[in-house]
Amino acid sequence: MASIYKRGTSWTVNVSLVTGGKRTRKTKSGFKTKREAGIWATSIENKKNNNELSIIYDSNITVPEYFNRWLDTYKINIKSSSMRVYLSTLRNIEKSDILSSTLAFKLTRTRAQQFLNEFGTTHVRSTTAKRKSQLKSAYQDAVLDGLIRTNPFERTVVTGSDPKDSDLKFLETEEYLNLINETKIVSSPTRDIILIGALTGARIGEILALTTDDIKDGIIDINKTEQSATRKIDTTKTKNSIRQIDVPAWLTEKLLNKYHGKLFNITQVAVNKAFKKLQRQLEFKNIVSFHGLRHTHASYLVSQDISIEYISKRLGHADTTTTMRIYAHLLHSKRQQEVKKTIDLFK
Repeated sequence: MASIYKRGTSWTVNVSLVTGGKRTRKTKSGFKTKREAGIWATSIENKKNNNELSIIYDSNITVPEYFNRWLDTYKINIKSSSMRVYLSTLRNIEKSDILSSTLAFKLTRTRAQQFLNEFGTTHVRSTTAKRKSQLKSAYQDAVLDGLIRTNPFERTVVTGSDPKDSDLKFLETEEYLNLINETKIVSSPTRDIILIGALTGARIGEILALTTDDIKDGIIDINKTEQSATRKIDTTKTKNSIRQIDVPAWLTEKLLNKYHGKLFNITQVAVNKAFKKLQRQLEFKNIVSFHGLRHTHASYLVSQDISIEYISKRLGHADTTTTMRIYAHLLHSKRQQEVKKTIDLFK
């Protein structure tokens, strides 16, 4: 049975457990009311009665073991693409000299920061931030389950190198327009995919999931995506990704005349290879990935004074904040032009 008692101004719970043949106690304090303490105690007793605590409360498991079991417990219904990122984090901590053998519930904030520092020496800051976010989430559940009192990843600092220069992720305007003309003239399934990407800014998985039912006069309806690894048709990345994109009528007419049912039967890897090969043939200065084509599409619209609200909806972003964050350097450049034009008016 759990014991509940008041310590100072807050309530504390003690739960008796048996792990590894030894009787132990788990204590959690800081509850504002006795009722809150009782609710937590009941949840722990229920887990104990259902034999769920033999795994959760094994004090000898390492950080990778805990993270793996946390995935099995709390992340069973996520998309396969999201699970791949979690599994990548698992591989990273399994290889880490700092975390691989550290006991999960003895991990200190200092050791957590050392891991982030180590990881950041070979990765960009955004990747380190993703690893921290997932580990912090796992340890937040450990706090809620009463395994630890504080989250070791709380208030740790993300480290890492700066990403590749933003300009290298975009095609130059002349290259972009040349690409559109080239894929219009010489047609093939891969070139049609590239053409759709250039004219819509859609993600590669969204394009590969298209059927003729999604093609209407001057409109491409984005409502699903094809997963890269499994090629399974799945829901879009977010609910905001469901959108209708305006395109030239000649493009939808071309697609409806050429394809029936599912438009394309080709892997994302093959498309990316074909896209980079085409860029080399056209002697482009910067070779970008297919996702770089999405950035190119958006940056071209920015350069042509298309409103950020429309661009945001066209790309399927949740709001303009996301769009402005990604294309901040382009928007800053446009703002400087507007400042000059405004000053010139008053001269």
